[in-house]
Amino acid sequence: MFDLNNQLFEYFIFYFCVVQPRSFLILNGLEKAEETMENKTIQRTLYKVLRKTGVRRDRIKLEASFNDDLKFDQVDWALFVFYLEGLFKIQLEDQEISKLSLVNDTLAIVNKKTKVEYSF
Repeated sequence: MFDLNNQLFEYFIFYFCVVQPRSFLILNGLEKAEETMENKTIQRTLYKVLRKTGVRRDRIKLEASFNDDLKFDQVDWALFVFYLEGLFKIQLEDQEISKLSLVNDTLAIVNKKTKVEYSF
């Protein structure tokens, strides 16, 4: 009987010290890969929005300023917000739009909005 208890104890130690941490690491790695994939998809869609707005390919960079680098005027802003809300299926408030100065700012807001909408 002692032998059976000893084997159960060894199995218990093996499972919780070797198997369980590995599955946690694998799941954690998948979550990170999923976030990276999600971020890439958002970047690609943002690129499409900028192209539909009329921005040349060589000017699209995360550090680009809408007013200085991309030379956005009121019409460009209207088109940009229209396509952004339509493709991402989000609703932007006027305060959020006024805070956008760089392309990277848009990426941050879209990330925040889409995570809130799709989180369980």
